[in-house]
Amino acid sequence: MATQPLQEQEVNAVEAMDEFGRTEAERTIELESQDAEAINNEVNDGKHQTYASALHYVITRGLAEIKRQREAARSLAEKTILKAKRDNWSKLLQSNPKLIENADLLSAMLKELGIKK
Repeated sequence: MATQPLQEQEVNAVEAMDEFGRTEAERTIELESQDAEAINNEVNDGKHQTYASALHYVITRGLAEIKRQREAARSLAEKTILKAKRDNWSKLLQSNPKLIENADLLSAMLKELGIKK
């Protein structure tokens, strides 16, 4: 069996890469038995003609759900931080109401609370 010259092998390797720079081997996975059965059920229950389309659908929906959960968690964290800031300013102003007369402090409070830019 003759071997290809190194330059020809490099050209073939480049041609085999997808638009993200991955080879077929990097894109190939083997499903666990339970996962393969779940995809089979999706083909049977869903409107998929092939296992590949069912797998693509499941991955796409799964990634969308992961994104939704992360955005919801991020939003909740931002609201929690904002509430803590609001509570801190409220306690500070309750302890000394005359602080509201200080324009610099008022401006800093409004910026921190996201009311003023």
